[in-house]
Amino acid sequence: MKRIWRFGQLKIVSVCLIVFLMSLVTAFANPADADMRYSGVLRVGYVLPVGSEDDMIRAHQYYTAYFDELSKYMKMGYKLMPMTVEESLPALFGDQIDVIIPMEYNPVQEGKLLVYSRYDNYYDTMALFMRDGETRYKSDDLNTIDGARVGLYTNRAANQKFFSFVAANGLFVQYEYFDGQEAVVNALADGRIDLIVDSATNAMEPEKLLVSFGICPTRVAATVKNARVIDELDKAIEKMRSENPDFETSMQRDLYLSTRPEVTNFTPIETSFINAARPLKVIFFGEYRPYVIYDEDTDTVTGIYPDILGLISEASGLTFDLQHVKTYKEATQKILNGEGDLMINTYGDVLETKSCYYTNTVFEQRCSIVTRRESE
Repeated sequence: MKRIWRFGQLKIVSVCLIVFLMSLVTAFANPADADMRYSGVLRVGYVLPVGSEDDMIRAHQYYTAYFDELSKYMKMGYKLMPMTVEESLPALFGDQIDVIIPMEYNPVQEGKLLVYSRYDNYYDTMALFMRDGETRYKSDDLNTIDGARVGLYTNRAANQKFFSFVAANGLFVQYEYFDGQEAVVNALADGRIDLIVDSATNAMEPEKLLVSFGICPTRVAATVKNARVIDELDKAIEKMRSENPDFETSMQRDLYLSTRPEVTNFTPIETSFINAARPLKVIFFGEYRPYVIYDEDTDTVTGIYPDILGLISEASGLTFDLQHVKTYKEATQKILNGEGDLMINTYGDVLETKSCYYTNTVFEQRCSIVTRRESE
């Protein structure tokens, strides 16, 4: 359409009509082979993350919502084209797609092979990967990683997240740096290294996910010859941020919250505690349906709060012994004198913080002020 508009500026109406009719004939004759760029559609190649089917669905939903909103500020539509990491760069340089997402920003490649958006668009999951069939390392016991030989990409900003992960967990590993993916993957395959630091959308055979430990920002990228598309995207992003400033913030917050369980790991000390811990005594009091439901006949406690503890147990390996008393005072007394380990309570209530520890919030409930109607 841009070509047609340029002809229109020259006011050569007949030529415009000819070009327009030829474009229609070409598109309808073989729409699958028509150049998407000239039909006003941006071909977006997005790399599928390794992991569960839920991860793939979540990525697709994120990109769909993001480009749905962004397309309101672009001069073109878009088409999402899922692909593997092995397919992505050949598709980009083979002119089968216009841009690719997600891509970690690499200043070494900037302006030489690729051009990047100025803005972060997505957060990829960082993880340790091992060889398929490897049995020495366990995702639920970081102690097994001690002494491992870990391959890293040279000049990769995301490496710092791994160093922080190692320090936070008191691990000792050996590092070896490689200039590219082919080199580090070959080193893993032939046994020169044991693990690779990589991202969920960059991993390829024979990398197998071991444990996720963080997220890193990524951008949209295009070839140098297609830099015009990145310029258009950046302008659209700036306009979107100006007119709908909360959109990206909300999207990225939801993405972070959904990936947070995947990148939360227990330290070796925490793992040892969980493995050795007896069932923790949780004290419930009264009955607040549907949050706490007490059955006197069977002396069992059910409801939303016990269900939350069940989810915590599944995620952590901790076990709980649910007990019930009649009053709040009885429950707090059991906690204070050591007959109970835990109770669900409102922060800043009767229990003094000097006497007890409080966890982060495990349940939130919105409340309203209720008053009687004035008599008519």
